[in-house]
Amino acid sequence: MPNVFVDVDLTLIDANGGLLEGAREGIQKLSDAGCHLFLWSTNGADYCRKVAALHHLTDLFEGFSAKPDL
Repeated sequence: MPNVFVDVDLTLIDANGGLLEGAREGIQKLSDAGCHLFLWSTNGADYCRKVAALHHLTDLFEGFSAKPDL
């Protein structure tokens, strides 16, 4: 199954830190389909873990990472 990298800001959460509409359902569908899910952000891995924990999504992701700065 494919690896799917999900960005935190404005993809998973809005500018106020709220979970975007449909985000939980979309992530769950990808997980149920067997995708390997990773959460990343330019704000770093710890930030990703914090956001995932806040929205009770931690166990849907296999890893957390800083987004590469290319």
